[in-house]
Amino acid sequence: MLVQKIAVVVLNFNGMNDTISCLRSLYCSKELPAWTILVDNASSPAEQKILYRTIPQICEFDPAQCLLRASSREQFSASLQSLPQTTRKNPFFFIQAAKNKGYSAGNNLGMLLALHLGADAVWILNNDTVVAPETLTHMRERLFSSPRPGLCGSLIRYMAEPDFVQCLGGGHTNRWTGLSYLIGHKQSVSTMQMLPNEAVEKQLNFIYGASVMVSKNFLTTVGVLDERYFMYCEEQDWAFRAAGRFDLVYSRQAHVWHKEGASTGWPKKANNFFAMRHLFRSRLLLAAKHTPVALPLVLTSVGYALLRMIYRRLFRTNKCVVSSGK
Repeated sequence: MLVQKIAVVVLNFNGMNDTISCLRSLYCSKELPAWTILVDNASSPAEQKILYRTIPQICEFDPAQCLLRASSREQFSASLQSLPQTTRKNPFFFIQAAKNKGYSAGNNLGMLLALHLGADAVWILNNDTVVAPETLTHMRERLFSSPRPGLCGSLIRYMAEPDFVQCLGGGHTNRWTGLSYLIGHKQSVSTMQMLPNEAVEKQLNFIYGASVMVSKNFLTTVGVLDERYFMYCEEQDWAFRAAGRFDLVYSRQAHVWHKEGASTGWPKKANNFFAMRHLFRSRLLLAAKHTPVALPLVLTSVGYALLRMIYRRLFRTNKCVVSSGK
């Protein structure tokens, strides 16, 4: 029986401790990925050196053979053509980006390398996650059991509150208001595990970007992530671009624990204007690209929702209107 080759892409930006924990959990999996690709989004030189020194203890790779540098996506893509055959056999790669251009750009570097190496699917995994030992296997099996393998999500649990769900695979974005909800959000894991995959999949119109497995066919047909989204809404855009051509699926057996917003501080810090600005901008970009006629309504509804969220956060309530960040 043919077993599809999976490459895992983990993006790091000054999150060394989280990244190491994520990789340790990944390498305790019952089925190891064919390749692990760590992309560093221009972290501090000191952090890059520590990662470069520490990770061989987890993954047992040759540091001299695994390091790749990327000044731009175009340069990096061109450089892959001359990658030595001996290097292509490495199970681990460390890509150092010259500049932090965001979630989409960083993960795109990893996906380009994965495709070049011959991966059948790529699992994008946030560095602030920890995975269960059988998660990779369950996601691979669910993705490739669908008629049109596209994107697969997992059952994401809060790291701080492991008995509660952050989302079941992903969520649903209303194209007319720009507002989203995460399926199963804040519900108990024991209750949500009773829902069959198919019941969740009927509600999905995007897969949450903290843990998403994407097929090679999806990448070569739809393309990689749109790099105009520095953070937020890139996963909605990806799914919208593929609508009607590929399946969005979910595996309730694939468990991932997530430290919500570890890289941005959102939504715990209501005064994080950097994250807020990108959230607002990304939702407007999503509407302008996919439902331009709805842009005035989206501008109003998203603006109101953000103000409401800030108010509630400042007064320490737990209600949420706009879906949480990665």
